[in-house]
Amino acid sequence: MVQTIARRLDAALGERPDLSLRALATQSDVGRQTIGDLLAGAGWPDVLTVCRLERTLGLAL
Repeated sequence: MVQTIARRLDAALGERPDLSLRALATQSDVGRQTIGDLLAGAGWPDVLTVCRLERTLGLAL
């Protein structure tokens, strides 16, 4: 499941070149390192983190 979330997050960021990791972190109130770890598949995000990212990106991860 984490790999699916990571792929979808990476694809969403690829479609929005104006949105950096830092900007996503600021807008979603999720740490930049947390987002980086998620993209690398290095950990399990909690439900709140996924919800915040989904709300900011406007899509389901």
